[in-house]
Amino acid sequence: MTKAGPKTRELGEWLHEHCYTHDLDFNVYYDHGDKNEGKHVAASEIFYGQKVSHSTHLADVDIAVGTKDGIAKLMIEVEEHPPNPKKILGTFLTNMIGHGFHAAGRNYYVDENTSLILSFWFTNKGHGREKAEYLFNKVKEKGAFPEGILVKNIHLILESDLSRLIETTKEAVLEQLSL
Repeated sequence: MTKAGPKTRELGEWLHEHCYTHDLDFNVYYDHGDKNEGKHVAASEIFYGQKVSHSTHLADVDIAVGTKDGIAKLMIEVEEHPPNPKKILGTFLTNMIGHGFHAAGRNYYVDENTSLILSFWFTNKGHGREKAEYLFNKVKEKGAFPEGILVKNIHLILESDLSRLIETTKEAVLEQLSL
């Protein structure tokens, strides 16, 4: 088991279990776990274009939810360490321009209902939270989406308490899964 992203792993485990126990017809993948637990513990590679390859791989997303018919329902990125503006913008854009994600040998494609949850933990020191809000609002302003942005249903969660960040993210996940 990896030590990277322990709260992200817990969130992924919770979501996988939630979907299973509530008989929700989704495939849930999460990183930062023990790969021996099953193929649901896997990197979810965001790709650009219709084919997955090394040249179209943009980034990995921490947690991804796909429908049985290959639609990307939800992508979740959790930052457990205070990110800098470069990391914030990179996270926004790579998740928003992706055509889908690839996990456990399967492709899931973005559609108009795909949601993205970006959860950032910030300390109360510095101006990281204000920078994230400013950058997010600039990107979301009318006309600020570059051509080709596919994921427009984006939720930004900013918390200074890591446990609260995970709980708030769980609430957002449950809301998105019910849509």
